[in-house]
Amino acid sequence: MSMTDIYSEQTKKRNENRCNLLRALHFNGSLTKTAISDCCNLRKSSITNIVSELLESGWIIECSPGRVRSQLMLNPDSWFFMSVLLTRENLTLARVNFLGDMDIILTDEIKDTSPKVLTEHIASAIKANRNNEFPEVVAVSFPGIVDAQSGTVLYAANFPGWSNIPLGDMLYDRTGCKVKITNDVKAQLLAEGWFSHIFKQSDNVMLLNISGGISCAMFIHGQEVIGAQNSAGEIGHIAAGDEGKLCSCGKLDCLEAYCSIPAMIKMIRESFPDVEECKTASDIYALMKNERRVENIIERCCSRITRVLAPLMAAIDPKLLIVATEFCDFSSFIAQALNNYLKIELAGLSSRDIDITISQPVSDGALRGAAVVLIEEAFATGIISGNTING
Repeated sequence: MSMTDIYSEQTKKRNENRCNLLRALHFNGSLTKTAISDCCNLRKSSITNIVSELLESGWIIECSPGRVRSQLMLNPDSWFFMSVLLTRENLTLARVNFLGDMDIILTDEIKDTSPKVLTEHIASAIKANRNNEFPEVVAVSFPGIVDAQSGTVLYAANFPGWSNIPLGDMLYDRTGCKVKITNDVKAQLLAEGWFSHIFKQSDNVMLLNISGGISCAMFIHGQEVIGAQNSAGEIGHIAAGDEGKLCSCGKLDCLEAYCSIPAMIKMIRESFPDVEECKTASDIYALMKNERRVENIIERCCSRITRVLAPLMAAIDPKLLIVATEFCDFSSFIAQALNNYLKIELAGLSSRDIDITISQPVSDGALRGAAVVLIEEAFATGIISGNTING
């Protein structure tokens, strides 16, 4: 083995050790060097060297500066990550730190979703709001089928014309920033795992998103399920009825055409023409509290979702199902309804109750999850915006 190979292996091992140390601080909170050594199974001498570099670079701080056995923690003020979320209606840009604390910087109405115009819109928002506190990397959370490796939007049912669009490259050309593209629902599950530490409960988890569309994201044995076509969990366009309802994808009777939030609102308005305010999940929940028939509509939607969801759950057998909408009280109602229906649909598979919980609002999760993509890369490489940890 040449000296170059030896140096390369040493560098690789040092990067792995640093990454494990940073992850230990993230998932366990503040720790002493001794606790880090035990947690990461590393020699104290190795820990000491890495800690010195991380303290010098500002990535971590001492909880009790000057004390020999001071606990260490990630520095929440050291770096901020820029996340962008796209929905049918809005472009939202946020600032997220290592700990998941988030500030919304911009919410801008989307008037034209065509690839060229929307790409320019995103690029303008990034350029107008970037400054020295952000790394030269941005993450975009996109509601569609995404090839995260190439930064390509393969297909987006609610964004006409978005087929095989190299969004990452297009934004780089316009901003000079490296841009990571991720699916919005997969980002939500990343946020739950990274900031809510949901993977401590189980490493077999499914998240169900009910918003402008319907989709799932999954981790099985701690590994993200992506699929051969990058479309694992895309249940929104499975046939789920025979009433001839037109879906945004152009086909008839997709689950999304019956049970997405816009579909629920349409059914409520058709049943109650005098309803004045019904535009969001929060509005639906408010109406449910005063009108049992609205609750019945949502119950029927949950029953229909369950008939599509149950075979997927039977196939992958998740320990935990997370329900995500834009309004937590509505998510709780959906979760309870799904729990009741899943007990019936999966009765032959298990006698235990289905473990179901709710997520943070979908937009918050998608923005924080996009930041996780950047944080994970920073932990692995030791590089943020040209700031490289020595080694």
